[in-house]
Amino acid sequence: YNFLKLERNPLLKVGKFYNSLQTFYREVEMCRKVNQVICVTEDDRNYLQGYIEKEKLTVVNTGVDTEYFNNNDSYFPEEGSLVFVGAFRHQPNVDAMFYFCREIFPLILKEQPQTHLYIVGSTPPDRVCQLGSHSRVTVTGYVKDIRDFYRKGQIVIVPLRAGVGIRGKILEGWASGTAIVSTPLACQGLRAIHGENILIAEDAQEFALWTLALLRDSSFCHRLGQAGRQTARQYYDWKDIGKQMIELYERTALKNTNSIN
Repeated sequence: YNFLKLERNPLLKVGKFYNSLQTFYREVEMCRKVNQVICVTEDDRNYLQGYIEKEKLTVVNTGVDTEYFNNNDSYFPEEGSLVFVGAFRHQPNVDAMFYFCREIFPLILKEQPQTHLYIVGSTPPDRVCQLGSHSRVTVTGYVKDIRDFYRKGQIVIVPLRAGVGIRGKILEGWASGTAIVSTPLACQGLRAIHGENILIAEDAQEFALWTLALLRDSSFCHRLGQAGRQTARQYYDWKDIGKQMIELYERTALKNTNSIN
């Protein structure tokens, strides 16, 4: 739906709308054939209740390995560094980088010209690689260990304007204890509280404003990052979510066994 709003070509918009309806129809039909549907957000469950029996829907959040991404306060981020992490076969990540580099980054560089952007992720298309021709942008392509860049980054940016579901990049940034600036869409469905564990920007001007506020105040970065890590540990740790999944499987299996008997 968000990509439809961004598409300016009327014919392409109609085609994308048709494809989205087809995909949604197939997904709903599949959900109706199974015993339980796991939703990763309350928003997803509330939406699906209009098409699928409420009893079939259970919310189990996407999680993150908080120990794997734990920096233990033993690292020092590169001053003035921004990091975006995402696989570029996912079109919303491509759009996010063009949006940021064209509309947001120039506003930041005007005030903080030494700021550097690291675009990290596998299979960047040529047009994303070309963003690296700017002296203040590095496009890494695939990296062996993305934790190196979560440690390097003073700020994680998540300027997504399209897509659905929970953003693993926000959970990873939180688990790493790195300050994050995000669009509202990118943190939708998460326990994101503006000014407490993340900064949320409605438009390009606001995104630049909040990013600059963090670049100018390292203690603010640290406080925001630590609050994010606490959120990840309290609500999104894989160990706790794994237990929720096991309990759901056991309840479903027991219910099916009883129905057969």
